[in-house]
Amino acid sequence: MDGFAVDPAGLSTAATGYGDARDELATLHTQLSAGLAALDGCWGDDEPGQAFAAVYVRPAAATHESFHPGRPGSVAAGLHELMAGLQWCATNYTANEETTVARTPRLDPAG
Repeated sequence: MDGFAVDPAGLSTAATGYGDARDELATLHTQLSAGLAALDGCWGDDEPGQAFAAVYVRPAAATHESFHPGRPGSVAAGLHELMAGLQWCATNYTANEETTVARTPRLDPAG
């Protein structure tokens, strides 16, 4: 193959898959949040329960929060940014290509 080919429309369409994944992650996060809230403190207040909570609660909360769709820097936010970035690339590639074609003089192959 000589050169390369770009499919901006295909890139933009494929990028929406990251938005779909973000939406699915948001739904899962909501369901997980409800389930975790129902189980909060299930390890008990006795000494073994407190020992478990001391090791488990903070890392579990941080992991759970890292998937929160509204939190900057979360996995969900990253998926949204990836989708937006790919769509931006597709749009700008098309615009640059159109500008280049419009500004490039047509060459006569006959010379």
